[in-house]
Amino acid sequence: LPFPEFNDVKGYLSDTEIIQYENLLEKIFLLHKEGAITQIAELIKMYVEHFANIVIISEWSEYGKIVLNSINNNPTSGGGGQDSPLGELNLYAKYSNALEMLRMIKPLTIVDIAGNSGIIDIYLKDEVKYSVVIDSDSNALNDLWEYTKENRITIVPVYMNILTPNVGRGSDGFVDSDGIKAFKARAIDRFKCECAVALGIIHHLCYKSALQFEAAIRLFSWYTNKYLLIEFVDRQDPAVCCWNQQGMDFYTKSNFEQKLNKVCKIIQTASAANIYRTLYLCELKH
Repeated sequence: LPFPEFNDVKGYLSDTEIIQYENLLEKIFLLHKEGAITQIAELIKMYVEHFANIVIISEWSEYGKIVLNSINNNPTSGGGGQDSPLGELNLYAKYSNALEMLRMIKPLTIVDIAGNSGIIDIYLKDEVKYSVVIDSDSNALNDLWEYTKENRITIVPVYMNILTPNVGRGSDGFVDSDGIKAFKARAIDRFKCECAVALGIIHHLCYKSALQFEAAIRLFSWYTNKYLLIEFVDRQDPAVCCWNQQGMDFYTKSNFEQKLNKVCKIIQTASAANIYRTLYLCELKH
């Protein structure tokens, strides 16, 4: 296998690690005896073990742990509460209402956008053909992957930024015409399901990524061919009210519903984790 070029890793290593990497490269290029090969194999093993011990802490690490622990220890628990890192969010109310909506429409396939550790999908594991969980938090997806393997359930964790979905490579000659479908199709085609779920994400897209409601809703709609379950988080929510409100005059519940109605027919609404959060079950207008 080709060894990574020096410039491929330079920006990711410290000065000390760069020196170690240069020494490693030099030893690899000079390999010609059995003893040297054994020595370099031991060095590579040491480096791999070093990087394996590095723990990356993400913004949502605690959320994923709370969600998975609530399933493993008490399936009726919602997490949250006064002593939780999530504050007073009533996760049980949020997910129980969301599950009730999903069980009403009975989708065979679900794509969970920004689904973190896949709580919705784990609860519905015996009621759907499969679920796809898209997130950019590698820790949450790794926890979900371990859970799916241990429990032998059909949930596919996908590491992807929803704002930059993977593009198909079938039309530029990069992938042969008889190549693997996953390399040829776009993410919005590969992961499209009967129902798309987008909980607790629209405020992040609007405030942190400068999306308008139209763009965010249209983005979600690309991943479903029928239903959309979306959570709106109002600007009075404790998680949002402290953010910079400049240029966010458009961010109101009435404006959100107006934009949502242009793309979808609202079937049902329900409260989510507090009085400032609302769930909308919708059907796409074709």
